[in-house]
Amino acid sequence: MISAAIQGANCGDEHLSKALTKKLDGAIAKSEAAANAPAKKARRMSKAAKALFRRAGQLAKRAGRGRKPELSAECVTDLRSAVTTAIGLLT
Repeated sequence: MISAAIQGANCGDEHLSKALTKKLDGAIAKSEAAANAPAKKARRMSKAAKALFRRAGQLAKRAGRGRKPELSAECVTDLRSAVTTAIGLLT
């Protein structure tokens, strides 16, 4: 779902910052690893993944602001909705 938002029509031609990409990749890796981990470790990994997703949403929002935004408003909206959905699935 995150990759669909990144490669979608609104974000396909835009360049995501290295920090944003790193946060998203880390959150996806942690959420996938939590699925196969023991319960206590899975809770910790899910919590860390949620935090990374939240931070990625904030970075996307910030990238869409300012006089010369790095991302278009449509791309920011798609990324933030995908991040919100991912956080909801982790809960």
